[in-house]
Amino acid sequence: MTIVVARHNGIVYAKATVKLFTFRLNVFTYLADGVLVDTGPGRFSREYLDFFKSRTISRAVITHHHEDHSGNAKLLTDIGIPVYAHESAHDLLQRRALLPFYRYLFWGKRQGFRAIALAGQFSENNCDWEAVAAPGHASDHVVLLNRNRGAVFTGDLVVTPRPKGIFRFESIPKIIASLKTLNGLDYQDLYCAHAGPVKNGREMVNRKIDYLENLMGKIIELSDRGWPSRAIANKLFPNKQLLTYFSIREWDSEHLVRSVLENR
Repeated sequence: MTIVVARHNGIVYAKATVKLFTFRLNVFTYLADGVLVDTGPGRFSREYLDFFKSRTISRAVITHHHEDHSGNAKLLTDIGIPVYAHESAHDLLQRRALLPFYRYLFWGKRQGFRAIALAGQFSENNCDWEAVAAPGHASDHVVLLNRNRGAVFTGDLVVTPRPKGIFRFESIPKIIASLKTLNGLDYQDLYCAHAGPVKNGREMVNRKIDYLENLMGKIIELSDRGWPSRAIANKLFPNKQLLTYFSIREWDSEHLVRSVLENR
């Protein structure tokens, strides 16, 4: 396994491509002005440790606690680099992650570590940053804005403009609210943890908002006509995604439907 290191508008990124059977997914970590955004999955720990040691990193910030973002945080603390995270995730992060088996196979383990509370605003190497709460994918999720560069790091908030399902723990109404918060920020460049540097990022965010709001309308209309959630999911998403089976339905189109109906 290997990671690819490259640059985009002066920002360094390390991309790992994780494969298991026929399923594959890219994951990106970013380094901007001494701040490392996310730490990558533990499955690539050796490669990431080499990357960390080859760069000047003043601090690391994780966008949320999931193992593909916090998987190598313990490596960083072991070599003296402080890791910051939303305070609500600290108890989880202190313990080794207990993962569904498929996620352990895919991402690897995540050791416990001590995180430092992430402030809403901070400075590093004469650059000003803002950490903005963006729940929906995870309750502790934040997006990070580098004000000097006009660059925003969005973790798992954006990923794709037209999701066909979500994880059981996600909330569509909260994701929409967070996307609107994101587009209220002053940014030019958008960096996603799975899609990489996104061209026309603000446009993609608006497309996702429109898609999800239209989808909510369809779901509510069908529900008002007496359709159960599984039937709605089958109608709106007739082609089942591989991840549904791979995750043993932890990720499923029906979770998207239920998320809308439970919060209408």
